[in-house]
Amino acid sequence: MLKAGAVFRPRELHRDAAFDSEPPTHLWCMHCERTYVRGEYRPVGDTQMCPYSGCSGDAVLDARDWSAIREGHPSYPENPVEATVYPMYP
Repeated sequence: MLKAGAVFRPRELHRDAAFDSEPPTHLWCMHCERTYVRGEYRPVGDTQMCPYSGCSGDAVLDARDWSAIREGHPSYPENPVEATVYPMYP
């Protein structure tokens, strides 16, 4: 389900051009600590932002691969729940 103001355009991601790794299915935002499906972002001018309204996270530099976050938090689900906050630190 798309967030307000967000778009789903997986073929237009600036993040894919910045990183050579295999694209993850889910990304985690280090600003709001929520996850979203790869390809979803909120366009603000030429910048691709975290799809959550009010979040100041950049969908390129502030997004992390969900599987990398799970390495440090094995209790987090493999398939994250939309809009749930998953803290990096307790």
